[in-house]
Amino acid sequence: MLAVSAALLGCGPEGTGALALSWRFADGRGCLDAGAGAMLLNVDGSDLGRRRCDDALAPITITLDPVDRGGRLTLVANTLQGNEGYRGEVVLDALLSPTTVVLFATGTR
Repeated sequence: MLAVSAALLGCGPEGTGALALSWRFADGRGCLDAGAGAMLLNVDGSDLGRRRCDDALAPITITLDPVDRGGRLTLVANTLQGNEGYRGEVVLDALLSPTTVVLFATGTR
């Protein structure tokens, strides 16, 4: 019965799925104004790779697959010099609802 319920919800045996993701800067800046180049993505410390800042600046989205359901997603916006400029975190829900992460300045630009 549990396997049938899991199949109906679309979650795999590892509890992963696809996530529609976007991000935005809390101060309303765009990528160029924020000086952000690369976005570093990870869930619970597992590296999900790098993306260009413009790849998913809201309202644009990207799809990450697979992503752990209920995991903590962390995004870091690196400056063009390679320093951390902005950071945002969110705990993903079990359904992996479309998510926009708000990035806050870290003061290390």
